[in-house]
Amino acid sequence: MTHIKNYIYISFFLFLGCANIRPPTGGDKDLSPPKLVLAIPEKNNLNFNEESIILEFDEYIQVRNMENIKVSPVCSPPPKVLVRGKRIEVLFFQKLEKETTYTINFSKAISDINEGNVLENFTYVFSTGDMLDSGIIKGNVKDLYFNKLLPNSLVALYSSTDSSDLNYYTFTELNGSFLIKNIKKGEYFVRAVIDENDNLQYDHGEMTSLIKRIKTSEIDNEIGVFYIKNSTKINAKNINKGVIRFEHEAEKTNINILNADGLWNRKNFSSDFWFRDTPPFIKYESFGLIDSVQVYNNLPPDLILHGPSSVEEILLTKKIILKSNSPIDSFLATGFNLNEKNPELALTDPFTIEIPVDPMSCDFFTLSIDGGSILNEQGKKNDSIVFSFNLNSNDYGILNVLCSKKSEETMIGELFQDKKIVRKCSLSDSTSMQFLSPGDYSLRVFSDLDGNNVWTPGEIENNIEPEPIKVYHGFIVIKPNWEVDIRVESP
Repeated sequence: MTHIKNYIYISFFLFLGCANIRPPTGGDKDLSPPKLVLAIPEKNNLNFNEESIILEFDEYIQVRNMENIKVSPVCSPPPKVLVRGKRIEVLFFQKLEKETTYTINFSKAISDINEGNVLENFTYVFSTGDMLDSGIIKGNVKDLYFNKLLPNSLVALYSSTDSSDLNYYTFTELNGSFLIKNIKKGEYFVRAVIDENDNLQYDHGEMTSLIKRIKTSEIDNEIGVFYIKNSTKINAKNINKGVIRFEHEAEKTNINILNADGLWNRKNFSSDFWFRDTPPFIKYESFGLIDSVQVYNNLPPDLILHGPSSVEEILLTKKIILKSNSPIDSFLATGFNLNEKNPELALTDPFTIEIPVDPMSCDFFTLSIDGGSILNEQGKKNDSIVFSFNLNSNDYGILNVLCSKKSEETMIGELFQDKKIVRKCSLSDSTSMQFLSPGDYSLRVFSDLDGNNVWTPGEIENNIEPEPIKVYHGFIVIKPNWEVDIRVESP
């Protein structure tokens, strides 16, 4: 009977023990990351000679991506990290260097169990000597092309240009700023990366900066990141019946079709090849490489028309230029109505219809096209569509860009809203952008060193800097019947 009672008591206490480690349920959703409530020894401890560190938090935690927990300077073998409920234990299996400041960076490894709230940029610093290293490096990380400060960017310090030799690192705050402190004074190599897969290194396709030399005495550092463009990269796919779309990162890439005849509809960063035969694949050559894409899509594309990109285009060309997404076989002139009259029409190439206009004769043009008035080569007809063009200059604004540059320098200006380029032109000493719709704009300028009319980012392999680029400070506000003058300097 006594043994039975003991068994019951033991089971009862075991049950209570299990119940005590269950995280609480119910109530408001927890949005806060774990907080450190106890550290043994305390953070910033001097004359450290312990074999372990205990870190206790205010809630039950989990540790993921254990390999991203880094100790600087490197310990060999690395310490072992154990998780026990609300507690982390760091066990050392080697003798630490004397008179050395160590930083354990937990990156984004620590989070609570219930909601997965991450404790970011958590570090534990201690010294085996009687003082902590006082070197700091701080600054911000921004997207060079859009001049936007970037949060959550990896900023890594290396002792050499070998990016596998990581010494210290941190992540930028919401305002794009970063601070790495308690490091040994001296020179390092720094790199910023938008570390999408959280592996603490640059991988192809991620935004990155070049690796550059930096000193701890330099405390205001601006690091620019960019996407690396591959001029030889081409994605080819059979998007519709009789058409292969080639998407390319370089503007106006040269692609040669080797086994079929057809028509090209070339655009800046994509090119459509239309073919009439029925080959099982299209073979093509670009940049000295030969490849092929399978032909499988039998769905004819809808016929879609696009109007002029701007009112300024109509004024300069004295034409309304319509672009079709597919080759035009024929059109019915009586289905076109320009200000209640049938206009003259000209099919200048298989994708383009031009309509001459006199901009001085009228401030407002309405072009309506009846459904079925245009037939493409695959038998598809257009839906009815109406284009309206307001040529009244009083409803638009003008931006005059005064440019200070070297005489032999080619500078390109790109006026944009959000991420869409509205106007693009080569800048002279004074350049006027007219017929701008009212709104807020941004302007970037860059030195077109290679003459390809697009901004060329850096090359990682050869450590080549991006083309100099600068985004004009603040928004440029355009109002109706207003003229705005700004001055830009060579970047």
